[in-house]
Amino acid sequence: MTSALRPYMWVALGGATGATARWSLTASVPTERYLWWILVVNVTGSLLLGIVAGRYAHGTRPPWYPAVGPGFLGGFTTYSATAVAFMEPHASGIVGVGALILTLVIATGAAWGGWAWARTRFRDEEASP
Repeated sequence: MTSALRPYMWVALGGATGATARWSLTASVPTERYLWWILVVNVTGSLLLGIVAGRYAHGTRPPWYPAVGPGFLGGFTTYSATAVAFMEPHASGIVGVGALILTLVIATGAAWGGWAWARTRFRDEEASP
């Protein structure tokens, strides 16, 4: 395998692992609670992705970054499952719309918060040679 393809392989492997982890966490959740579990998964994954992305926003990213950032955490979070859960009968009306809005707002806020925390926390490490 050429070195140019290696990051894609790591993203694919990480994505498959992240999606499997998400499915494992939500597979046994009752249908009426699924939408809320997906909210928890998306907020948690967005926070962690924000931390990882913020940590390596400037400078060289480590070789494992493709597997963990866009791979595992990208596969772990899912807005498509939120959209599908929104179509379930128990999620119709105000509950579904509220969950959809909460997912977008809170997960985006979590990603931003994680990124800002990591930028502040690791600023000194980046400044030193």
